Amino acid sequence: MAPYIFVGFIPKSMTYQGAVQGWKVNGEELTFQNCNGDPNSYIAFFFNPSGQEYTNYYVRKNNTLMYKWYYDASAVAQSDYIPDEFFTNYYEVHQGGCGGYSQGSVVPTAGAVGMQFSEY
Repeated sequence: MAPYIFVGFIPKSMTYQGAVQGWKVNGEELTFQNCNGDPNSYIAFFFNPSGQEYTNYYVRKNNTLMYKWYYDASAVAQSDYIPDEFFTNYYEVHQGGCGGYSQGSVVPTAGAVGMQFSEY
């Protein structure tokens, strides 16, 4: 499903069994305890020009850690909108070590990577 952008959440060296990991959503910390030391905490965006479908990978049930980032999302000001062509419906989010896994195919959203900057 190339090309893709891969963004890791934490350094592999900081991942171990029992570590507390997670992310913040609108200032609220959502954490889990890494049950097995799995270092797969990432989001990957697939721009998929060939239209290839996802493989049949197991997606866990809807849990707060994996889905709150879009349930509680805040709308951005129209002046901060990113053009639609920068978004992809093909992405996956993984919080390794028992946190969860989700795909864009089961989430009614699109994803994009961007950087915030200010004008001088």
